[in-house]
Amino acid sequence: MCKYFSCLVNKTGRVVGDGSIDSHEELYQIYKIKDDRPKELLLWAKIEILPQDGDIFNHDIKNWDLTIDEERKPDWFGVKHEKACFDRLKKSFEVDVK
Repeated sequence: MCKYFSCLVNKTGRVVGDGSIDSHEELYQIYKIKDDRPKELLLWAKIEILPQDGDIFNHDIKNWDLTIDEERKPDWFGVKHEKACFDRLKKSFEVDVK
């Protein structure tokens, strides 16, 4: 099982995941994503963003590290993909307090 925060990012920069699901396989199923290409041609990458201090309630973004949960980093993965993943993490911190 993965840990908070798990998401998937694709080649175009689309990110799926909101922090409520910590399994990449569940994200593939829920969003009906099929990526059965060879590892070097992946269209989606599995991402984990974890707090350095282990405290998921520490929302200081400098406290969080991104890792790519793949055998190797996809050739297409770059700064825009990392930013999109961190933007999604920040959005998961927002709470509706109506």
